[in-house]
Amino acid sequence: MEWRSSGASAAFSQVESRAALSDRNAARKIYYLDAHPAQIVGAATKWAPHLRRAHALGFDHVCTPPVFAPAESGDLFLAADANCTAVVRGERAPVDEVVTRLATLCRDHDLALLLDVVLDRVAAGSPLAAINDLGPTVVVSDFGNNAGLLLGPAIPDWSRRRLESLTCETFIEEERVGRGGAASLPGGLLEAVAFALGRCARRGLPMKAGYVISTGAATGIHEISIGESARVKFDGVAQLLCRAVPAAKGPRA
Repeated sequence: MEWRSSGASAAFSQVESRAALSDRNAARKIYYLDAHPAQIVGAATKWAPHLRRAHALGFDHVCTPPVFAPAESGDLFLAADANCTAVVRGERAPVDEVVTRLATLCRDHDLALLLDVVLDRVAAGSPLAAINDLGPTVVVSDFGNNAGLLLGPAIPDWSRRRLESLTCETFIEEERVGRGGAASLPGGLLEAVAFALGRCARRGLPMKAGYVISTGAATGIHEISIGESARVKFDGVAQLLCRAVPAAKGPRA
């Protein structure tokens, strides 16, 4: 991602290099600064020697790894919080503030800043508030949405029932927000299971007895806030009752 003066955020209004992007048809010469986000953020004021060296070597762009707060695993390319940077001296800084400061330093050395960004996945449990607005691909990629599984009772003789009879409804604060069921899955239940088995096998992760396959969002994706209750009703079978609470601190059990 390249922060330009015409970018979406006013915070990046001064980040495009005057000289580095003068010829937009020329091949870019990119100097990759390989460092942990905490090192990048914490040592921002010490960038000058590296930037002088990059410019002297003929580079016109500097690229950094993502500066976002990484996952608990430390994977730099799995952002846990896209609004804050990695922890530096016990604190996190706003991303806009840090990127603007780094881009300004680059501009002062006639360099443009490129920021390495992973767009198709985030860390499990990441607090991405706009995830539902970004569409199904992002929702599926964020395994934090699937960090828990509620397992209800078995459905008697489900394989002999018509798909249209296997229905469910979701209520939030007792207001119905969606309805669906087995028939809403493309190809039906068995084709979905076959797809999961085949995909896992091709990736060298064959499924074994005892594994649980989630049906996914049969009634759709719904917003729920902390303190609100949800009820998922499986017609003629059972219902699941839930309440949204703040996430617990620390690693999951």
